[in-house]
Amino acid sequence: MLLHRTATRITVSALAMALVALAPGAARADSGSVTRVHLTGGVRIPGGTTVELLRRTLVLTAGEKRHLAARLETTSSTTGTVGLTNRITCTDSTGAPASVVAAAARNHEGYDAETYAKPGHLPVIADLLLTAPATGTYSCVL
Repeated sequence: MLLHRTATRITVSALAMALVALAPGAARADSGSVTRVHLTGGVRIPGGTTVELLRRTLVLTAGEKRHLAARLETTSSTTGTVGLTNRITCTDSTGAPASVVAAAARNHEGYDAETYAKPGHLPVIADLLLTAPATGTYSCVL
């Protein structure tokens, strides 16, 4: 018989969303300026919930591109395996989707997991290349 454990909470202990301006015809993502945003502290996320951790507003011209990268580092309050998904979604000023949703999902193996670079800390990284379909204001959420 298998026992399934569910975490009652996940803590996002570090998070950053970077926005990279891409020059037309740029071959590398690091060719533009980078803006990094960090949470000031950990955030507890109850099991089975979706939480908005960070929102950025961008004013873009039609065809302008931004590379959005979100890295969150998680710890768990359980020794059981917990599924986590890190998503980046962007909408235009009317609330309509402006791009596909970028998502990365991983299983956290518990606070006692020693297989990670830093024991018990699992990084989950998602990134999105946003191309503005029209000139306007866009809201991107992690």
